[in-house]
Amino acid sequence: MGNCRYCGGKAGFLRSQHKECETKHKSVGAEIANACWAAATGSYDPTDAKRWVELKAPEGWISDPNPFFVKAWGDSVRKDLEDGVLSLEEQERLDHVKEAFGLTTKDLGAAWLMRCQGMVIREVLEGRIPEHGIDFQVPLVIQKTEKIIWGWSNVKQFQERNRTTYRGASQGMSFKVAKGVYYRVGATRGEPVVTTSQALAGVGALVFTDKNLYWGGGSGKAIKIPWKKIIAVQSFSDGIGITKDGVSAKPMIFAIGKGEGWLARNLAENLPHLE
Repeated sequence: MGNCRYCGGKAGFLRSQHKECETKHKSVGAEIANACWAAATGSYDPTDAKRWVELKAPEGWISDPNPFFVKAWGDSVRKDLEDGVLSLEEQERLDHVKEAFGLTTKDLGAAWLMRCQGMVIREVLEGRIPEHGIDFQVPLVIQKTEKIIWGWSNVKQFQERNRTTYRGASQGMSFKVAKGVYYRVGATRGEPVVTTSQALAGVGALVFTDKNLYWGGGSGKAIKIPWKKIIAVQSFSDGIGITKDGVSAKPMIFAIGKGEGWLARNLAENLPHLE
């Protein structure tokens, strides 16, 4: 005879829960999720919401409501960033909700990082120079007068390579004109066909400052490009493509990581306009 995992009472042969207990658990969970979302988006005082949730949770046998707070906060950040920018009002609301819910940056993980990224983009768009700093070792020499806006480690850098082959080439025909002597006619090289591919140049740190883009690989390779020299930015979901000024300049692709392309693109497009 099994016991109900919710109320603890006897659930019946080969059963682990009462149907009515499971229904109540889901119903209370939905109510808590709605309350947390309302608080995270500003239509319910977060302090009152937390107090209500902590009283309501035992009714549905929910021992730890913290995951509801974390999810609501993260979903709210993603909603606020749908326009690509986190306004000051949105940032202040999120910070207030975080404190009221008793959440830490570790609790919020990637959602907290998104909040910081949205704040940086807003400040750049407003013409201010945010100074974020980085938490990893940079194999680059950055000028003391520069401010680090953002940085990523373990970024793959690809460079465009062209390869030329010939289509329709023919070796022609050979005719024997004397012993040991042959004459070849009709040999053609064919039409050139150029194919383009992306070759891995290395893996290193990508750093954006207020003045330059830096990339430094573990092999000692390094790139420094002033923002004013960049003439094109290509956006990818996991990175960006950069083309600098120059007659023979080819795009450089930086593969940063899933979901990081929007931040890199926004910064690369707007940092050149900072005074």
